[in-house]
Amino acid sequence: MSLIPTDAPTQLPRHRHGLSRGTVRASQEMRVLEATAAVVAEKGYAGTSVNAIIENAGISRKTFYELYANKEEAFLGAYAAIDIVIERMTAAAAAEHEPREMVRAGAREYLETLAAEPDFTRMLVVEAVGAGPRVLERRAEAFRDFTRVLALPLEDPPDRALLLALLGAINELVLQHVIEREAASLPALTPTVNDLIDRICFPRG
Repeated sequence: MSLIPTDAPTQLPRHRHGLSRGTVRASQEMRVLEATAAVVAEKGYAGTSVNAIIENAGISRKTFYELYANKEEAFLGAYAAIDIVIERMTAAAAAEHEPREMVRAGAREYLETLAAEPDFTRMLVVEAVGAGPRVLERRAEAFRDFTRVLALPLEDPPDRALLLALLGAINELVLQHVIEREAASLPALTPTVNDLIDRICFPRG
């Protein structure tokens, strides 16, 4: 899964191998995070159990608890994928030169990244809201990072509350789209998102 950066193999050999303990552990952790996203996307956060994550990941209960204390910890580990999304948005914006195109490029990258990762998209956008106070705190931190990405190209950025309102509007569009349609078609929201960006970030443009 591209939102979990690691060079570890996705599957470990069943026979004896020369892989280091660190490589084995990285592979197991990657599988747990992918499994967490997949199970949460299918069952919702409330319906997700450690047993379901273990079964999906193909690991032992002992291995799971060596990595994470409970499903909340595993969810937070998987939610860290949001940092990769933000990095990609920042890089996409930096590849442009005109402020409007920079903001639009960041938003477009957001939609395209989510479109390519349906399980993580449902986890990040839909299920995080009801996953408890620690996850909500982590989500708020991510939204603060998002506002910085949006404001970076702007000489006179809007009030932070307006940028949060813009993010909330984009997030709600994504949420409704994912509920009603396939995540793969999220880039279809680009014209609407661009219109929102123009209205809030470039009102005199």
